[in-house]
Amino acid sequence: MKGKNYHDHKRMGLCVRCCDKAEPGKIYCLTHAEAERDRQRKKHAKRKEAGQCRYCTRQPLPGRALCEKHLETERIRSKTRGKHARPKAKTTVEKVTMLSESDAVKAILALRAK
Repeated sequence: MKGKNYHDHKRMGLCVRCCDKAEPGKIYCLTHAEAERDRQRKKHAKRKEAGQCRYCTRQPLPGRALCEKHLETERIRSKTRGKHARPKAKTTVEKVTMLSESDAVKAILALRAK
């Protein structure tokens, strides 16, 4: 389990390694984000050379870089984000704000009638 400082820093928007301001939406500052990317690239390259899955030490499927478990995880992940992801449904508030004022009043009254 990660230490208390990790969670505190993450919640406050600070780098979890050095307490500097983290990049927006990230847990590392720019310096540590680059270092983490380099570390991950080296780890993935090392596993590829060894004939292992990119994320674990299991054998990848033939012609793939991932084992069965992680290939399925990647397929699910790609459906929820990226260029092929289904767009999220608009909330009622978003739908109403796109309407003109008179249409918005009609929409609100229709929602209340339901």
